[in-house]
Amino acid sequence: MSEGDKLPRPMLSSIHLPVAVSWQEIQKRASAAAVGKVIEKSPVKITIMDVVIWEEFGLIKVQVKTQGSYDGMIRLSTRPVFNKAKNKFEFNDLKLDMAAETFLQKGAVFLLRGVIESQLEKILDRSLDDPIREFTAKANQQLKSFKPMPNVDLDGELKEFKLVDFGYDEKGVMLSMAAEGMLAVRVS
Repeated sequence: MSEGDKLPRPMLSSIHLPVAVSWQEIQKRASAAAVGKVIEKSPVKITIMDVVIWEEFGLIKVQVKTQGSYDGMIRLSTRPVFNKAKNKFEFNDLKLDMAAETFLQKGAVFLLRGVIESQLEKILDRSLDDPIREFTAKANQQLKSFKPMPNVDLDGELKEFKLVDFGYDEKGVMLSMAAEGMLAVRVS
């Protein structure tokens, strides 16, 4: 590469990325993480068989099919809100519905309700720091090989990705991400 082919020195830049994730993709990832998982509190034991996720009337709905001491559906509805200061989602109006028909199932529901609520809190109450670090690493990997147009080259590194805004509708979840970093663009 000749001296004229070198990229200019990267300068401090910021980038804003809208990210859309469909309910199908969210359900696929949730199913991969949850299906087959066993929740147990003696003498009750259930296995998650299926997970369905969607949006309805401004609430995110989750339906979980279980097998074991409680054969049936667990329905959850919530209204997530992103807490920027804590860098995590908070789930307002969390409602859990476990229908029971038999006396034994009613006992299982009584025992499992608290266990399931605490398990859901553990799953949902997580900082976004690790996923955002992974996202940043992937973005930097793609930046190195990304060619926005013929004769346009990029060089640099993005740092400090943050979730700026969050929303959802019947199609899926929309995230607004922002990052600062050093970026150079050369047009030849």
